[in-house]
Amino acid sequence: MWSNLASGALSLRGVLQSEAIFQSISKRSAESLVARGDSHGGDIMLIVLLLINIAIFVPASIFVMYTLSELLPVLAIVEDDKPPSYTPLANNDATELENSTKNNKAVPTPASNASTSAAAEEEEGGEEDPAPPVTSSIRSIITRLRAIKGRLPLFHGLLCAAACQFALVSVTFALAVIPFVPGVVALVAASLITMPLQAAWTHVAITAPSSRPFWRRIPPFRTTFRAAALPTLVLWLAAGSTTQLPLGMLTTLMGGLGGGSSRPGDAWKACVALVFYVLSWALITIPANVVLTRIQVSLLPDGDRAATIVPLDHAFAAAREEGREYMTMAEAWRTFSRPAWIRLLKLHAKIFGLSLAVYLGLAALVGVELVLVQVIGHLI
Repeated sequence: MWSNLASGALSLRGVLQSEAIFQSISKRSAESLVARGDSHGGDIMLIVLLLINIAIFVPASIFVMYTLSELLPVLAIVEDDKPPSYTPLANNDATELENSTKNNKAVPTPASNASTSAAAEEEEGGEEDPAPPVTSSIRSIITRLRAIKGRLPLFHGLLCAAACQFALVSVTFALAVIPFVPGVVALVAASLITMPLQAAWTHVAITAPSSRPFWRRIPPFRTTFRAAALPTLVLWLAAGSTTQLPLGMLTTLMGGLGGGSSRPGDAWKACVALVFYVLSWALITIPANVVLTRIQVSLLPDGDRAATIVPLDHAFAAAREEGREYMTMAEAWRTFSRPAWIRLLKLHAKIFGLSLAVYLGLAALVGVELVLVQVIGHLI
């Protein structure tokens, strides 16, 4: 699906599993009501609990697994280290810019106006500190999205993301039914086949809302394949190693899993495996995702580069000025600066903390729900 293909597949499974767990808990609670009292009243309670779970848990899961885990990191990966101070494109500004591009008219954008004013201030001897990058904090990113997107800013690009995931799953199933084709091979092959759609989501995610549907923004397959095939394979290899290496370490430390009862020292061994997982994810998976995302962004058409949500890294413009269609893997890695790495890792740490807080809040809500069900069951 999204920039991180492996995480996208796991994210969908996580959404389904978490929602199934919450609904299973509510269903068992409601069934206890049926056993205690009137069947009609129990059925009503079951419906009410399911509706409450759907209304709360589904948006919360999408917020954590899409907005926080996918959308925000992409913006951090492409933002310039020293962005100009400018007012983001609003919906009407983006539409006007798109229409003017079609008519080949030069329309000044907020970014260009800001650059002009910044140059004027520099000539006048002003030494104001540059504004920090938008992706320095989650709050500033959400504020920018709200200013540009308007309604439902946290789900920007969600329709295209859903189409990417549907295409990925459909192609995977179609390939998996072929005899002697392992599931992992089918999934990787499906990721290569759907690469243009993945790149289209990246383009939609980093740009302001457009009147063009996302399927009209899909880049050519041949160009996308040449640019992103190897980075996609590297990302899958990185994601697989990030998952399997800590599991192998945990199995080795514990002398095999499934032994039944816990033994002394198992807790610290599990902590060691968890730390190893976090380090491998930060040192292997995130860099692979950064390289793939920046290569996908380098395929962004020139007409869409003036309507980005955050100012693009100047390296993208430099590559296009040199006449190249896309960045190479080495260039995508080399042009991602040390401050950008620090900013991205800090953002991931903040995302982890906020995600944990959301899940703890959902767990507390489930606990309250169970208590209320028991109380109401006794009353009935």
